[in-house]
Amino acid sequence: MTEWASKYVDESQDPSEPLISVLYPILDTATGALTEKREDSKVVGVVGATFFWQSFLENVLPSRDRAMTVVFRNECNQAFAYEVKGSEVVYLGPGDDYISEDDL
Repeated sequence: MTEWASKYVDESQDPSEPLISVLYPILDTATGALTEKREDSKVVGVVGATFFWQSFLENVLPSRDRAMTVVFRNECNQAFAYEVKGSEVVYLGPGDDYISEDDL
């Protein structure tokens, strides 16, 4: 994904940062924006979008707030962390070593 992302971001963005992909199937039973799922429905297309997690954290806190560490974890033992301070977001890296269990 890093190689792919590097083609679409400017030099200030780290293409190795975590991404989230959202995929939504388009069924042949769709009428306008509504999709009716039936036994005989077939997927005829997919709408997809990919975002950096960082974009969901930017401009979340007022500039006067002190920094906070945000760690994302899932049930597959994957984790990554960001530091959020006002509108600034800094990718800290993979893992959850950036906070202690006492902070939870």
